[in-house]
Amino acid sequence: MFENDNQNQTRTDAKPMQQLQDDKGEQQPFVSTPHTAPEGKSEEVSMDEQSTHSPHVDDAIRPGAIQKLVVPRENIGAEIVESQELDLGNLGTMKIRKPERREWFVLKHDSELPTRLLIHKPKPESMDEEFFFVHSNLRPAIREELKDVRVFVYYGAKTKTHFLWIVKVTLDNSWYESLSPLFALKSEFFEDNEIRVISDKPTSRYRVRFRPKTSNVTWPQKLTDQLLGEALGEDHFINDAEHPLYRDLIEGDEL
Repeated sequence: MFENDNQNQTRTDAKPMQQLQDDKGEQQPFVSTPHTAPEGKSEEVSMDEQSTHSPHVDDAIRPGAIQKLVVPRENIGAEIVESQELDLGNLGTMKIRKPERREWFVLKHDSELPTRLLIHKPKPESMDEEFFFVHSNLRPAIREELKDVRVFVYYGAKTKTHFLWIVKVTLDNSWYESLSPLFALKSEFFEDNEIRVISDKPTSRYRVRFRPKTSNVTWPQKLTDQLLGEALGEDHFINDAEHPLYRDLIEGDEL
């Protein structure tokens, strides 16, 4: 449904946006919907750019050492920095799925999770995509393969099911920018209305319609970072350099 997502990256939000990052690498503050990290999780801190091309992972993130699958909240405008420790464990079943073209749905606006993922197409000619979370120690070697994203929980009015919507952040992209007015609305709007996002190919943008909610929605109690981690599953967490997709990306030598 969402076309032309492979351009440069940007970021829009309900609060006035600042330039995420200039061409020289100067980091600017990230503005996002308030989101409280689960108790016990540490905030991510900046560090100097890592230059190693022989990535490794410390022993703390070996499978079995921790308990849940969690994708941490990130400053998606910042450089690749050291992430908090991943929490591996039980898997969930919430599906990652873009809203269909004619689908009415309720968006949980305050569920937004900004993060950075590796997006992979198993078949280049297909529209199907797979999402992977890459541990911070492995990121420098594939930094250009990573994509800033905004993740929301939504509820399909017809399917009566919760889904995760991954929106790719793209710079000066008409498709992404056309969603900015929607994401800039206050949460109260989404509490009262259902929306429908329609792709308008002649103008290369999305049109958004809304109507009063047709049913009450009970939202998951888990935060989006845990819901996304469970939806990805352990095999979509790249925590060591032996992961098949990671090995494929770093194979070969540069001229």
